[in-house]
Amino acid sequence: MSNNAVNIYDRIKQLSNTTSTSDIELVDSSIGGFSKFRTVYAHSGDLFYAITDGTDYEVGTGIFYNSDANPSDSYNFDTITRNPIRSSNSNAKVNFADGVKEVFVTYPANNSVYQGSGVAGFTVPALGGVAFWNSANMLNYSSNIVWDNVNGRLGIKDTTPSYAIDVGGPGNAESSIRASGFVVGTTGIFFQNDGSYPGGTQDKHFLPNVTDSVTGSDNIIMLSGVVNEAIHFHQQPPRTVFAGPESGCACPSGFPSFRLLTVDDMPNLSGLYAGNAKLVSTSGHLVNYIDTEITTVSGYLATINASTLGTAISNFNTSGNSQLTAQSGEFDNFLISSSGKVVSSLSERQHVSVIGDTNAPTDSITLTNPASAFPFTAIETDSETTPSWDTSNYWYTVPYSGDYNISASLYGKHDNGVTPNQPGFYLVTSGYSNNVVTSGNQYKIFLAANGDSGAGGRQWNDNFDSGDRIWIEASGKFYNFSSLSIHKM
Repeated sequence: MSNNAVNIYDRIKQLSNTTSTSDIELVDSSIGGFSKFRTVYAHSGDLFYAITDGTDYEVGTGIFYNSDANPSDSYNFDTITRNPIRSSNSNAKVNFADGVKEVFVTYPANNSVYQGSGVAGFTVPALGGVAFWNSANMLNYSSNIVWDNVNGRLGIKDTTPSYAIDVGGPGNAESSIRASGFVVGTTGIFFQNDGSYPGGTQDKHFLPNVTDSVTGSDNIIMLSGVVNEAIHFHQQPPRTVFAGPESGCACPSGFPSFRLLTVDDMPNLSGLYAGNAKLVSTSGHLVNYIDTEITTVSGYLATINASTLGTAISNFNTSGNSQLTAQSGEFDNFLISSSGKVVSSLSERQHVSVIGDTNAPTDSITLTNPASAFPFTAIETDSETTPSWDTSNYWYTVPYSGDYNISASLYGKHDNGVTPNQPGFYLVTSGYSNNVVTSGNQYKIFLAANGDSGAGGRQWNDNFDSGDRIWIEASGKFYNFSSLSIHKM
């Protein structure tokens, strides 16, 4: 069987009468000055071959079969299988005609390997140097990689490696190693010492946390996790505190624990507070103050009660349009004042929402060029008793001066039969001398293929005076369910 080792031998050549694309059958005769294949190649050995009839040629890899190696096989001649690398038939097997061909051992140019010293950019190798591919078939050498064959060590930027793999360098990224993982054996990881660390070998990723019975930490701290990385407390009896040895005892300093407090644990604070004689005094200064000042007949706590609190509020202020007060003094009327300032302020929050003819939501509206007012005729919602939307002129009359938000959502269709064929719209207001509102990119055009529909939305925030008019002008084909909303902010 093939051992995947290709051997090259000199002066090996025989003749063959092989035709078509069949395997090469060698003639059992020698050519003067050359040896036969069977003299150097074992049965089923790999080789490089070349065959030519003087016109066509083929170079490739093959397996040599000795016809005498196995009497039970089908080889009547020494045979070489054919796997072309390069040939005159577009690198495929040559369909040979009748006639004699020469078959010999060769070394294909594509498979050749060269040492490139002397070529520009290539270095002359040194003893212990490690070769690397610098091109498709040329080897180069760098003094940054050294193999110590005596000790079996590889040095990278270190010409005298001391370890199996020794990386030298200036101590920056060039001296670092990056990998997706490291498997640490019994030798562990060695840390060199410095001025504050003694160094040493570590064969675990870190040492687990521990407690002990000498200091009593095992009665307080509970560890859990793969490497005791989770720290918990043991439950302790009620009324105990974490403290050192009891005060007043002759015992030396000791480790703290959870225990009950004793009288001797409490410091003497008698010099910081008054005794009972000062608090319960016959002179009764504190008692007399309570009797004469707080519970006096004319005292405020007695007179300011639930019945008089309402009167106090009602008498605070019963007039004036700028005050949130109530004439009756009752709390419900206090919030809804007859002055009307709260109600009036809220009533200015006006809004209106309009759409096309809701009876035919799928009907389309065609507005010719130049643009004309969009016919919003159906009022969806309106905060006024008398709507400010004019269903004849299709405009909104501003009821109160101030800032308004205007939001238009129009749905249109590209129609080559309409001018313009792409629908578009913009905002117009009489408050700007009948001009298009110019704040922002105001004009909206639907871009779509002929026959396709689309939607376009645009919002405006502007200040208007009472009596100003607001409307949308559009041109093109639109759908009736287009909508417009105007809100006072």
